[in-house]
Amino acid sequence: MAARVAACAAVWTIIAIVTRRTLLALSAAGLMHAAKPRLSRARVSAITDEMAPTQADAVSAAHEFGFEFVELRNVPETGKPFGSLSDPELKRWASELQASKLKVSILHAVNPSPSAATILGAAATWPPVVGAWEPTDNWKNDWPFVRGIHISTVRVRASTLHTRNWKGILEMLQKDGYSGTLTVEKGDLESIRDLIHMIGMVA
Repeated sequence: MAARVAACAAVWTIIAIVTRRTLLALSAAGLMHAAKPRLSRARVSAITDEMAPTQADAVSAAHEFGFEFVELRNVPETGKPFGSLSDPELKRWASELQASKLKVSILHAVNPSPSAATILGAAATWPPVVGAWEPTDNWKNDWPFVRGIHISTVRVRASTLHTRNWKGILEMLQKDGYSGTLTVEKGDLESIRDLIHMIGMVA
């Protein structure tokens, strides 16, 4: 019995070694790649004070759209910057976001309180955000240079949704495995729906 156990252990050791060597070889040969992330509505984001007249309405809309992230700047109903709120106020807003399973990708704030980004769980503050890109009409020529840096957020100005080739831009981002957010700026819920529709056409 002991001999059989020892033999089985030896076999599993050999399998583990071969499996590990195979994985390393495939990786070195460039034959193993993680699946490219696909664009989806979950990657769309917006600044809450541009989405609705109240933070609660903005959070509700983001949840219904299927967002994973939102950006914060001012409390919609008061206009007060999130970055200047007291810790109890920040914790209240953070709790509402967590209840809707929303994360804060960017906190827009000049000289925010030391605890603001931490309490809100913001991944970054603006300004500055390294890796933000707003495509221009020259996006095809710009992309080879832009792709060389880590892009974490693509800014989608609402006024360009039907004047710029966003379908082409989204197809390019999809092809290159872009994994950041697509944030609608200076728009409304209709602009967000338009972008989600475009993503559905290319994803």
